[in-house]
Amino acid sequence: MSKSSYFKNAHPYFYEDMNNSFLVPEIAAGKYFYKGDFNVNVAARYMFWSKSAFDTKINMSRFSTALEGYKFLLDYHGFVPFIGPSIMLDHLVVNENGTKITNVKPAIGIVFGWDIRVTQTGTSLLRTNLRYVPGHHVKVKDDKIMFDHLEFNFIQYVKFFGRAKIYKKYRKEN
Repeated sequence: MSKSSYFKNAHPYFYEDMNNSFLVPEIAAGKYFYKGDFNVNVAARYMFWSKSAFDTKINMSRFSTALEGYKFLLDYHGFVPFIGPSIMLDHLVVNENGTKITNVKPAIGIVFGWDIRVTQTGTSLLRTNLRYVPGHHVKVKDDKIMFDHLEFNFIQYVKFFGRAKIYKKYRKEN
């Protein structure tokens, strides 16, 4: 979301470029609380960006582990928005022409999005997550390379393990 002062001062030809990663693998495990209609989970994801021009090649990566809690706000015919805090521990790496800067740092952000769920008790659903961590960066000399991206993880498949087994147990035999 923010522009990196490091690119402006050291590599102005990268200053207007957006850092983006098309494929962001994510895995999460959590617990859904039916009565309060909220979810708590641990999520891990990896992002990678690369820039190259002239004699400069810069690779940037972020491995993020997050503890998140979010509250579902309403259910509008199966469209269920949610919002909550995300507490992360990120491993940030910037590699410029073989010179590597590594930084492990905590961050606090916001997670929001929506579920597409037919019922509150289904065995699976589709989810879209968006995350934002304001001011997240790596210091390079007196400048910053920003990692305060708006993550948009479009369609995720969520499986509720154990629910099908419970339903089978209580299903009537015919």
